[in-house]
Amino acid sequence: MKLELKHLAQYLPYELRYANTKNDKIYTMKSVSNGINMVDFGWGDAMEIKEVKPILHPLSDFEKAICKDLMIKFSTSLMIIHEIWNLIQKEKTLNQINYETYLFMCKNHVDFNNLIENNLAIDINTINQ
Repeated sequence: MKLELKHLAQYLPYELRYANTKNDKIYTMKSVSNGINMVDFGWGDAMEIKEVKPILHPLSDFEKAICKDLMIKFSTSLMIIHEIWNLIQKEKTLNQINYETYLFMCKNHVDFNNLIENNLAIDINTINQ
């Protein structure tokens, strides 16, 4: 598996942060280009997608904070919590959740493509905020 535009695009409207694998600096993604597989980090500066590691929450972060804590921390509804719990428990797949839950996961930079597991993304819990 390799990092592709389809793995980054859903996070683009929500200020996805990523690390440059060449210098470990952290940037906020401004745009991506499908034609040349580049990520723009502002002022005309860009890098290849293969040089990017998005910074994401593992799904397990939500298992730890389920119910009341999740509702407070992420200001979300009980229905979204239930959907995420079903994903964690593998009772549902990503294509079975509702759109509101999908948007919540994009907005909160949740790794629902197993990018962290495949060493294509960085677990947000492992970096200095």
